[in-house]
This record gives sequence, C-alpha cells and structure tokens, in this order.
Amino acid sequence: FDDLGHVLRVVGGIALDLLSGGPMGSSSLALIAASLVASPGHATLSRYNFVVPLGTASLGTLVYGLTYVGVLLSLSVLGTFPFVSNLGLEVTQTGLPFVETMQYVVLPSIAYNTVLMLVLTPLMNMVPEAHDVGA
Repeated sequence: FDDLGHVLRVVGGIALDLLSGGPMGSSSLALIAASLVASPGHATLSRYNFVVPLGTASLGTLVYGLTYVGVLLSLSVLGTFPFVSNLGLEVTQTGLPFVETMQYVVLPSIAYNTVLMLVLTPLMNMVPEAHDVGA
C-alpha cells in the first residue's frame, strides 16, 4: 500500500468487522459496495451542489444495508446445505426478516445519515481541496 488512505480503509474495515459481531468480511464487503456507489459524487463540481452529498449519503447507506443484509441472507441459506452441516459449522440465523430489517434498521439509518450529511455539508465545503493547498 503506497497510500495512507488505503491502509486506513483496510484497517477500518477489519476493525468494523471485529467489533460488529457479524460475520467477518461482511461489513468490509458492504463498505466496498457503498464506496463504489459514492465515488462518482467525488468530482469537484458536484462538491458544492447541495443535493449530491445528500443523495450520496442516502444511496450509499441503502447499498451498504442491502449488501450487508444480502450477505446475511446468503449465509443463512448456505447453512441449510448438507455439506455445511457435515462440516460441523453452525448457522445461528435461520431466517432473516427482510422487510422488518429494512423498515427498522436500514431506513432509519438512511434518514440519520442524510440528516447528518445535511448538517455537515457546509462544514465540509469549507475544507480546501488537495490541489488547492499544494498537495
């Protein structure tokens, strides 16, 4: 890794997985999916457009939530296969209520992150771009 940002992303993803209590790698995978959605909004012209950070926050949170729930659903389905039970691995989650998870976890997270971005966008716009400070 030649960039400190790459190192911090890897360390942050691993720390999130270790502290979340979920399956290892699921948070990192969901963060990767969310960053792929959020990366087009990184352009300089879209930085000062007030709608872009709000849309990026809400869409990125939705993609993160759907990816994380998808990983959990796929692991619960994988646990029903006979070869997994023959390995002696236990799957603790037998069924994930998708609609309730979206309603009580993902949608409030979208609202929270969007309101937080609404408050933080003017503060983030005061920070100069890297090419403006000579980096």
